[in-house]
Amino acid sequence: MSDRDPYLALGIPPISTPEQIKTAYRTLSKLYHPDLNQEIAVAAQERMKQCTSAYQILSNKERREDYDQQPHFKVRVPKGFAANISTRTHLDRTAPKKPGLLEKLLGLFVKVDPQPVKDPAAARTHFTMGLTLTDQEAFYADAREEFARAMRADPDFFEAAFNYGLMSYKTGEFEEARVGFQKASRIRPQDRVSRVLLDLLRTDDML
Repeated sequence: MSDRDPYLALGIPPISTPEQIKTAYRTLSKLYHPDLNQEIAVAAQERMKQCTSAYQILSNKERREDYDQQPHFKVRVPKGFAANISTRTHLDRTAPKKPGLLEKLLGLFVKVDPQPVKDPAAARTHFTMGLTLTDQEAFYADAREEFARAMRADPDFFEAAFNYGLMSYKTGEFEEARVGFQKASRIRPQDRVSRVLLDLLRTDDML
């Protein structure tokens, strides 16, 4: 396994084409060339090593496939989960509950921040929609939004948080990917996969 995610090292999403990978490497090679970074020569040299190592993986079809197909890059599904998207229409048409008279009167005197209310059914529906959208790269961003909605409906939905991070990663939203994996780690501290991905996406020693 690479010490640092190669896509992060080159600053490109995992859905990049071979030509985009080549272009990114050439751009970074010029940016971090030792002759152009005398004042930060050591750091620039290290950054160049990271870029070169990443390019060696991603420019090779077999090595790239091996990297991409590692188990921790797979979407997570709750044990025993059965997809059912038949409630989608019902969910989208559901109107928010209107406040009663007493609630309105109290609202005139007391301003209280509304507490998030869990909606497991809504979370399940959005999660299922997200799963169906992960089959094609063109819909990764849409899948990410569905997983985000699932998290809002159920903040403790581990798989929704993880998959939000994964879809963010695949579309090159690395900061949001870290947010998703960090949330997944908080929900389930013992999960090893989330920690592996957070380690791959660290930026502590990158220029």
